[in-house]
Amino acid sequence: MVAVAGCVMLAACVSSAPATPAEYTFTDSDNGKTVEVTQGSTVYVKLSENPTTGYQWQMTTTDGLTLINDGYQQDPGTEAMVGAGGIHTFEYKATGSGQQMINGIYKQSWEETTGSENTFSLTLDVAPL
Repeated sequence: MVAVAGCVMLAACVSSAPATPAEYTFTDSDNGKTVEVTQGSTVYVKLSENPTTGYQWQMTTTDGLTLINDGYQQDPGTEAMVGAGGIHTFEYKATGSGQQMINGIYKQSWEETTGSENTFSLTLDVAPL
């Protein structure tokens, strides 16, 4: 009986159901984190932004991530306020496996990079299907 229970427990540890793609949302508070996702998953990155000042997120990714969509939404209730900020949402698909990176720098596009800009970095460990 002990041998049978041991085999059942071992089988449960060795044969797990394959992970399925899911949706994940990350924000400013996830800056610098490393997270695990499954290949095919959708990853949303939502960052505070105020494009009326000329400052916008300039994002880069590794080849295993595909930008699907991005857009800016002014904070609710501030639509009539000139210069109010909001959230910029970037939608990515994890198309490759392995370690993938999402990096961003918040700056005015016409300004030189000084090293003092706000930055965002997220590492995705993408498990294959």
